[in-house]
Amino acid sequence: MPCNSHLAFLCGLLLVTGCVDLRPVSVIPPGVKELPKHAFPTEAQLGDDLDIIVIREDETFLLINRTAHSYHNLQLWLNREYVAQIELIDIGTANRYELARWINKYQEPFFVPRFLVPDRKKSIAQAEIYNPVTKLRHRLVVRLQKIS
Repeated sequence: MPCNSHLAFLCGLLLVTGCVDLRPVSVIPPGVKELPKHAFPTEAQLGDDLDIIVIREDETFLLINRTAHSYHNLQLWLNREYVAQIELIDIGTANRYELARWINKYQEPFFVPRFLVPDRKKSIAQAEIYNPVTKLRHRLVVRLQKIS
């Protein structure tokens, strides 16, 4: 009879765990109207590098625009994989964004470690803006740490 109780326990365990859906869920953050449906624009001509510094700070990142221009209605690409539409990159340091807004082609957000998901955080290695009007890409400067 102990064999039957073990079998009943295993069947019960399978029924309970079978009800849990472990598939990853794609979450498009609120405020994201429409994501570009194409891949990174590698064919787009490369424009001038811009004096805009990208600094990651935990779940956010900061754009420090040291140019004399504001930039409007652009796509900002991180690591040539994650993209979000940016309405304005203003002059100065008032440009802070949540990393979860950046989505890859599978609609997965840029990975940010959480309490129960302590994996190593993903770095920002490359950042470029793409202007759909001029069809130009512009590289930005990525810093690993905040400038003191």
